[in-house]
Order: sequence, then structure tokens, then C-alpha cells
Amino acid sequence: MKFIQGLSTGWRALRGNKLRSALTMLGIIIGTGGVIGTMSFGDGARHLVLSEVDKMGGTSTFNVRRENWIRRDGRWRRNPSQEYLRMQDVALIEELCPSVKSVTPDVGRGVGLQTEGGSKRAEMRATTGVYRRIRDWLADTGRFLEDPDVNFWTKAAVIGSEVARDLFGNIDPVGQELRMNNQRFTVVGVMESKGGGDSPAGSMDNQVFIPITTASSTFFGSRRIDNLLLEATSPAQRERAQQEVEVVLRRYHGGESFFRIYSQAANMEREANIMGAAIKTALGVVAGMSLLVGGIGILNIMLVSVAERIREIGIRKAVGASRMDIAIQFLMEGVLLCLVGSSIGILFGWLTERALAFAVVKFIMKEGEWPSLFSWTSVTISVTVGSVTGVLAGLGPAIRAAQLPPVEALRHQ
Repeated sequence: MKFIQGLSTGWRALRGNKLRSALTMLGIIIGTGGVIGTMSFGDGARHLVLSEVDKMGGTSTFNVRRENWIRRDGRWRRNPSQEYLRMQDVALIEELCPSVKSVTPDVGRGVGLQTEGGSKRAEMRATTGVYRRIRDWLADTGRFLEDPDVNFWTKAAVIGSEVARDLFGNIDPVGQELRMNNQRFTVVGVMESKGGGDSPAGSMDNQVFIPITTASSTFFGSRRIDNLLLEATSPAQRERAQQEVEVVLRRYHGGESFFRIYSQAANMEREANIMGAAIKTALGVVAGMSLLVGGIGILNIMLVSVAERIREIGIRKAVGASRMDIAIQFLMEGVLLCLVGSSIGILFGWLTERALAFAVVKFIMKEGEWPSLFSWTSVTISVTVGSVTGVLAGLGPAIRAAQLPPVEALRHQ
């Protein structure tokens, strides 16, 4: 009952000094809003990168690349090895690597595309039908590459949505002719839009897929493969799968280390976690300092409030108020200041996160959108810290007010 009465009395005292109360809460509002805004922004940055990782097939995917250049004696040199990846390696990995779920050639080249509707540059990917399963990517119309395309070296082409839009407009591309570096292909499918990703073309939608066998005979002039795309049975098995692949390739290529195994998706996930943590830590420290400054401001105001209301304290004690009643009244004033400031700070934090997201999309990303991830963890932390700040800031002045002798308090003018 005393706490309810203390809250009521404290609330009336705050309403009686609206301007001072608002200025006192400003530090708490900025600090709370800063914590919530920066943590939400950091979570959004992490989510944005992880969504790109998902487009690449998730963290269970990895690559084996034949290195054309190697660093030796502090200098970059052309790889002297005569060993290359081959289609036989795909079969060996499928047979001898139990931790590998899928494997496919994935050779990229920049090409010029031409149709009657125009021309453009795009990224050609020479691969098999397994590529679509690893990337978890569906065809919007038509189909993706299939085994007969690879086995019979067909001139089938599957295009990204950006290629379809730029070269065919409103015409259905399936069944249409597409010239690639002056070679005629038939479009058999259009992929769903994916946007960004790991494509050198800048967008996964600006790609065209053809059978690896057709690309080898038509464009490469050999059956050498410079990159394999693999998927482990699970993200937890990725490192084991990489070790198995390394053992098999070394065994069947004379022990030479002419290749590099890496997981771009795993690297991106790790960088996303580091980036998100760095953003939240750096900006969170600044916001935490604002909370500290806000707490000091409340402490100072509460001390001034006690000094200004000594006669009021004396009157309350004279009519029967106990030391506990006086202490609770001033303690509740400090807590109320922080709780109200934290509540306003929640709205300010959401507006801060949205403003940061808008600025990044408008001036840095230029396109797309920033994921809005309101951090309820940061809300809990901020309100808890605000309450504790209010208790700590109000405790000293509350004790000081409670210990004032009634007679001296009544004499005070």
C-alpha cells in the first residue's frame, strides 16, 4: 500500500514540474532509444547478410577451386601444376565422400547475350541439374537443366529473371532463341528472382545456365573444370566433408595440392556475426554512456528536489509520515522518471532504427530494403537498466530526505 501511495505522490510531484521532469528524462530517453535502435539495426545487418547466405544454399555448401595463381616466397606466381579438376572427380567424390550430399561442376564466365530484342552482358554458369538442388532454386517458368542435356551436350539455356526481362520483355522466353557469344541456344526455363548473391555479374538473376559438357566443347575447348560446388549432409558435417574431399582429390591427383577448398557461405555467416556484434557493441557503449549520464542527471535533480522540499518533508513527518514513507516517495519519483523515460525511449529507439535503415538503403545500398527486426531483448535490457538506474539515482536522495529531523525541516524557509 505504501508503494502505491508513494507512486501516486511521486507522480503528482513530477506533473507539478513538467519541464524539469522532461529535461531530466532526456538522457534516459536518448540512452534507451540508442540501445534499442542500435541493437535492432545490428540484428538487421546480420539478418541481411544471412539472407544472402541462404540464397547461396546455406552454410552446408562449399567450393573446390583449381588455383591458377599461388603465393610462394611472398610473390604471386602462376600455378605450375598440370593437374585440373575433371568430371571423373565428381564421380569419385560422390562415391568416396559419405559426408558430401551433392556435388556439381560450377564454372563461370562472362558472356555476351543477343536476341532480336537487344543484347547485354551476363554471367554464364556451366553446370548440371544438381546445381539447382544445392542452391534450392526453382524455375519460374519452364525447367532447369536435366541429365539428358548434360549427357547429349544439348544447347539448352536457362536464364535468370533479369536476363529474361532485359532481352525478352513481355514475351515468354521459353522456346525462344538466345545467342551466346554468337552460339545459338534455346531457352528452356527462367529461374525465380533471387537478387543478390555470389555472382560476379552483381545479381544471381543476371545469369544464364548451360550444360557443362556443352560449355566444354563450345567455349572452353577442353574438359578441364576450375570449380566444383558441393553440399555437405548438414552444416555440422561441412568441415568433415571438406576433409574427405581433400583426401580423395590428393589420392587421385598424385598427392598434389593444386586446389583450394573454401566455404564462402560460412565465411559470410562468420563475418555477419562479427559485424553485427561490432555494431551493437560500439553503438551500445555510446548508448550506455547516455544512460549513465541520464542517471547522474536524475541523481542531481533528486538532490535538488530534496533541498527544495525540506519544509514539505517536515510537514509530512509532523502529520505522521514515517521515514519509510518519505524514502518511498522520493525513491518512486526517481523510478518513475526512469520508467517514463524508458517508455518514451522505446518509441525513440524504433524511430532511430528506421532512420538508420532508411539512410543506408537511400545513400549506400541504393536499392532493396533493410529488414526491420525490433529487438525485444534490447527493450527488456533497457527498461531493466532504466529501473535499476532510477532506484540507484533515487536511493541516496530518498535516504537523505528520510533522515531529515522534523523540527529542523519545519524551520526551513
